[in-house]
Amino acid sequence: MNNYLLEQQAFIKNDLPSRLKQLADLLLQIKSLSGHDAQSTSGLIKDCRYLIEWTAPEMEIDRAVKLVEVQRQLSYWLFHWDDICSDAAKLQQVHQDCGALAQAVLEAI
Repeated sequence: MNNYLLEQQAFIKNDLPSRLKQLADLLLQIKSLSGHDAQSTSGLIKDCRYLIEWTAPEMEIDRAVKLVEVQRQLSYWLFHWDDICSDAAKLQQVHQDCGALAQAVLEAI
């Protein structure tokens, strides 16, 4: 997502279940990278954070809180990204955790 404003305008036209499905798909895409491309992974994590930012305000509060918890985890990873990338086990754990995060997002539908 290079032009976030255009992406946002197109994304928010979708209904909430479609948005959440797209977010879950991105998280599963991160999981599938399995440590092969740290740069692509960080870019996808950033994209996920934007999707959450554009979706959570339109959700009921309990569901939005769960989504913001996902965003908090993604932000934590980005803040510690250099450390994570220097340790193959940590990077692998990020990829595995994305599967669980994707499941949490799908449960919010």
